[in-house]
Amino acid sequence: MLYKYLIELWFSHHESLILEVLFQFSPSWATYLAKKTKLARSSVYTSINWLIEKWIIWVTYKNEVKQFIISDFWSLERILLEQKNKIENKINLIPKVEDLINKIQYTSLQVPTIINYEWQEWLKKIYLDMLRSAPTNSILYIMRNEFIWDPTWNFAHEKEWNSLSKKLKEKKNIETHLIVNDSKIEREKKDFYDSRKFFKYKYINSKYNFKDFSLYILGDTISMISVENNNLVWVKIVNQNFADNYKGIFSEIWEKN
Repeated sequence: MLYKYLIELWFSHHESLILEVLFQFSPSWATYLAKKTKLARSSVYTSINWLIEKWIIWVTYKNEVKQFIISDFWSLERILLEQKNKIENKINLIPKVEDLINKIQYTSLQVPTIINYEWQEWLKKIYLDMLRSAPTNSILYIMRNEFIWDPTWNFAHEKEWNSLSKKLKEKKNIETHLIVNDSKIEREKKDFYDSRKFFKYKYINSKYNFKDFSLYILGDTISMISVENNNLVWVKIVNQNFADNYKGIFSEIWEKN
């Protein structure tokens, strides 16, 4: 049982076996630890040296034989706090790295990026990537059919997903402009649309209804989805000229509806 918790507390298999023995039989010498853990002596010494370095175990001598003893349980907590601080520092680096990547991308040659995806899980990633890389104070343009209300796409309405995408939009101050089919199901969503902040929408003339299709435009990125049954495809194009032209098309449709 103790071994299981030690593994969950970040220690390796070898370290957990050795610590489990030392908590029961301390002090112990290397040969005894190798016998109890069924590890090679070389593996025991490698793990012991690391545990000594971290002050989790101490060295003592009995009859001139080197033995090892547990320092104290709170050394484990100290190690975990160190790891926690390292992880938090790495997390804090993410915005800085993101800014540097964006600067590199926008100062490099404007070579269009075109990627095809065929899995729904990738659609989640692409959408979040679009929000993360979007310029501040931008507009997310969307034209789509009613596919989002199909049970297959329930993830789009889950609290965790909505919270994450909302957080990213608020961080970048992204407003959404949506053009949807003038259909019964979309009309039933009117109250929902009206309740959303930084969100505008219009219904397209019914004779131009979108069929199994969705278009997203944000910053310099265009994402087009074909949601035909058993033929899901998402095409992502990163190119400012493409994006600007599609924004112009969107604006024309927006003004006429």
